[in-house]
Amino acid sequence: MQETGVHNGAFGADKFGLKNLKGVHWNYGAPQLYEHALRNGEAVLSADGALCADTGEFTGRSPKDKFTVRDGLTDKSMWWAGNQSITSEQFATLHADFIKHAEGMTLFAQDLYGGADPKHRIKTRVFTELAWHVHGSMSSLIDVEDLVQIGLVTLVEAAASFEDRGLVSFDQYLQTRVRGAMIDELRRQATITRGAMKRLIGMSVPAATSSPCSQGFRNGATRRSTAALISASLSISMPSSCSRCLNAVRPDSLPSTILLALQPTSSARMIS
Repeated sequence: MQETGVHNGAFGADKFGLKNLKGVHWNYGAPQLYEHALRNGEAVLSADGALCADTGEFTGRSPKDKFTVRDGLTDKSMWWAGNQSITSEQFATLHADFIKHAEGMTLFAQDLYGGADPKHRIKTRVFTELAWHVHGSMSSLIDVEDLVQIGLVTLVEAAASFEDRGLVSFDQYLQTRVRGAMIDELRRQATITRGAMKRLIGMSVPAATSSPCSQGFRNGATRRSTAALISASLSISMPSSCSRCLNAVRPDSLPSTILLALQPTSSARMIS
């Protein structure tokens, strides 16, 4: 079996019962999934760079085709008046059909999280036949902690590889390396092309720059954006849940080296 991409080799497709596969593409980013979807004739690109696929006869969700195994774990914890059930035996039959159907195929696999809250989310792995299917399952949200980890790893690598030749300081070298690593990750996770992203930014900037609220934030960009500041600027009330989310990603929670790397300066080359 041919495998590409990055994954935990000790926990491969065989752990899910999949066997006799032709190959598995593990944890591809959006550019790679775009390439496979276009090459395989699964989808086409729109004028703005979005991936467009024809879903065929079934154009929406099918809630009546969703079933949950009813057993000792779920019997008392599910609201069965609004959910359909199947037995463990019925599920085993469906699962065996799926495993048999997948034999000889090249699948796309993605390791994801179910749920946005780190305290309650669960790990999940998605296998699909088509590249655009797994692309659609990827979240457009980037976890700040993931960027922090990338920055810290790059910091260690930069410290080991830096050679002081008197041309640039280590701070300048580190800033460029960390910025580059973070931007590479953001691009890898992007769900639209760079051209489409630039067009979207171009369309949104005029409205944003003329907004009194955005003007106020731009003038006070060095201030921490508290819930009270946002509420006053937008003339709205801020729910407590929004305040908690805002506090969870406040800039002062990030290491100073990573904050430095995110600030453009004349001494560091901007990567666009």
